[in-house]
This record gives sequence, C-alpha cells and structure tokens, in this order.
Amino acid sequence: EDNTIIIDVFLSQLNAERESSQFEVNDQYNVYCNNGEVCRYVINLDDNKVTKKGIANIVGSTIDFRTIGKDYNGVKYNYSFICSHDMETKTCSLYKIDMNKSEVADKFATLDTDHYWFRDPEFISRRDAVSEDDGYIFMWVYHIDIVKEVGLPNGKTELYIFNALNLSVGPQYVIDVTMLCGANKPLPYGLHSYLAVLN
Repeated sequence: EDNTIIIDVFLSQLNAERESSQFEVNDQYNVYCNNGEVCRYVINLDDNKVTKKGIANIVGSTIDFRTIGKDYNGVKYNYSFICSHDMETKTCSLYKIDMNKSEVADKFATLDTDHYWFRDPEFISRRDAVSEDDGYIFMWVYHIDIVKEVGLPNGKTELYIFNALNLSVGPQYVIDVTMLCGANKPLPYGLHSYLAVLN
C-alpha cells in the first residue's frame, strides 16, 4: 500500500553452531536461546528507503515458523501466530501477534521445556470465517521426558488444536499421533509439516 513493500521477519542470533545445536535437548550439548525480534521492514518505492519497525521483542527466544491465514499471503494482514521456546524461563509459548499494533494479542504458555516442545504452528481458517483470525491453530507438541540416551525426544507426540480467537484457554482438542509412525514411536522430531484443507 502507498507504493511500499512490507516484509515481516524474525531476526535471531543464529549461526552455523547455533543452528546445529539449538534443538538438542541432551545435557551433553549446548542449547542456545537465539534471542531476536519480530520486525517489519518497509521499502518505500518512491525514494528507495528502507525502514525497520520492531513488532514484538517481548516474544521469547528460539521462535519457530510463523503462520498466517492462507488467504493473506502477499496481502495486508493483521495477525501472525508463532511459537517460542525460552530455555532461560523454561517455557514454551504460542503467541498471537497483532502486527499493526505491535503487541501480543493473545498467548498460551503453561508448559515447560523440560517436558514439552512446541513445533510448526499452522493456521487453518473456518469455512464460514467472519474475520482473519477466525479459525484453528494446529501445532505439534513433543513430550521429551526420555532424552538422555539419544538427545532427542523419545516420548509421545501430540497434535494440539486451538481456537485461534482464544489461545489462552488452551487447546480444544489433543490428539495422540504417536502411532502414526508405527511401533509406538513419536513423530520424528524436527519434522516440518504443512496442513492443507481438502474440500
């Protein structure tokens, strides 16, 4: 809009060493808090100037991929959903960020990084949605109670389903998907996913 290009990003302190170790949960590996910030770059096509605006630097570190409504890719949107793992406070959080007000609009954070790990939140809108955030958040949750021998989660994997209009009440549905991989094994940790709605 206004002859500008808007790019929303998360800036972190990742480098090769941090990237290779940030998701290790074995005590013999270093675990980094990749502190950073969600920010917005605005490119003005009239004068070719770039400005940076911080959006939500209160969001915890090691943020996983953000998700927005599929109908809003490439167009102006208000809300972004991201998850965070903060090793210092031992918390996992799911955030709803109001990108225009530069603030956290909603948050779910009751689990700790000693036992749980959040990955890959995905937003799916309702078929009869009346607003941009009227839909569901699907998010993988790994139970990591058994980690000492292999350094990766050996517990179960669950799929949490939230009402995106009210994250703070917690998931509406919790589905144990451990058996999907057979032999009572959890979903492979670090697996990135994409959820699609089939008509």
